[in-house]
Amino acid sequence: MALAQARCGGGVTPRMLHVACAAVALALAVAGCQFPADVDGTLDRVRGGTLRVGVTHAPPFVVVRDDREPGGVEARLVERFAARLDADVEWVRGSEAELMGALHGRQLDIVIAGLTRHSPWQREVTLTRPYLTTQWVIAAPDERTADALSEDLEGQVVAVEAHSEIAAKLAEDTDAEVRPVDDIGAASGPKAVPDYLLDDLGLVRTDAELDEHEHAMAVPMGENAFLVELERFLLDSEHEAGRLLEREARP
Repeated sequence: MALAQARCGGGVTPRMLHVACAAVALALAVAGCQFPADVDGTLDRVRGGTLRVGVTHAPPFVVVRDDREPGGVEARLVERFAARLDADVEWVRGSEAELMGALHGRQLDIVIAGLTRHSPWQREVTLTRPYLTTQWVIAAPDERTADALSEDLEGQVVAVEAHSEIAAKLAEDTDAEVRPVDDIGAASGPKAVPDYLLDDLGLVRTDAELDEHEHAMAVPMGENAFLVELERFLLDSEHEAGRLLEREARP
């Protein structure tokens, strides 16, 4: 301590140390209160105001109707999020590309379009944490067939929605014989379906999983306080999202 006093030209009293520590703590506390923050003040503007939401048809997550307000899992969640902020919802319809361009340009606050965390738009917008995870699986009409398919898919005929991404994965990733159909619900025999349809279609899941989707919503980059508020809501709504999906996905 003597060496320190000589170099500083004076002594450092306990009171001086206490004041210095208090100043540092206050500075850190103030800095902490500033984050997360919105670049464009989205949360403050939306709270008690209007939430601008872009929607495109992607059932059962988003159902766009000409004569009514949008429906589906994500539309219902957004309505409840808006109520939490005491905000009105302004629905903006468009293609996914149009809506993402508007979101990137801060003309929208949220885009819901059945997006997943693997969305190619993630370089231009911010995706929320997953609010729901679903899986695409191969399913069978009974336990015996499901057990057989779990052992070996080679040469087995599996129905799948025609011209879909999952049809491509079925062809590329398995030895099954792909049978494209227009109506997967009406198809007979084994079929590739999302796991949330198993009960409604009376199907038994096999061990063959084709894909996993982590569902998310999109917000503008830099609106961090708004993002945190939305993600807190989605975290609180995980069970409700599952119940909504079961209801909205019924054939």
